[in-house]
Amino acid sequence: MAGGLSTLLVLLIGGTAVAILTMRRGLRRRRLEVGPPAERVAGAWLEVSDALRLAGRPAGSHLDATEVAAHAHVAAEGRRATALRQAAPPIDELAELVNHATFAPFATDEAQARRAGAQAVAYATDLRARRSWWRRVLWSLHPGPLRWHRRR
Repeated sequence: MAGGLSTLLVLLIGGTAVAILTMRRGLRRRRLEVGPPAERVAGAWLEVSDALRLAGRPAGSHLDATEVAAHAHVAAEGRRATALRQAAPPIDELAELVNHATFAPFATDEAQARRAGAQAVAYATDLRARRSWWRRVLWSLHPGPLRWHRRR
C-alpha cells in the first residue's frame, strides 16, 4: 500500500513538472513566434519581465522601457559580480524596439521581431545561468509566468 502511494505521488509530481515545462515552452513559442511583429516584440518584453521576476528583481510597473533596461542591467550584475564574469547581454536595443512597436506597430518588421526575441532569450538565459543549480530548477518549474500577464 505504501509503495503504491509513494509511486503515485512520484508520478503525480513528475507529471505536474512535465506539464509546467511543456506549458512554459508553449508560452515562449507563442510570445516569440506567433502573431504580427509588434506583438512578438511585446512578447519578448514579457519574457524579460518574467525573467526579472523569477530572478527576484521585478521591475516596477511605473518604469518606462528605458528605465526597465537600466534596472535589468543592474539585476543581471547581482551581488556576486566579478571581473571574470562577462556582463549580461544588454537589452537597450530591445527597449528601443518596444517603444517603436508600441507607438508605430505597423512599422515593425519581421527582422526587428526576430532580434527582439533573440535578445530576450539571451538575457533570460544569462540571468538564469547566474543562479545556483537548484534555483535554475525552481526557475524552470515555477508556474508564475503562465498567469502573470494574462489579458483581461
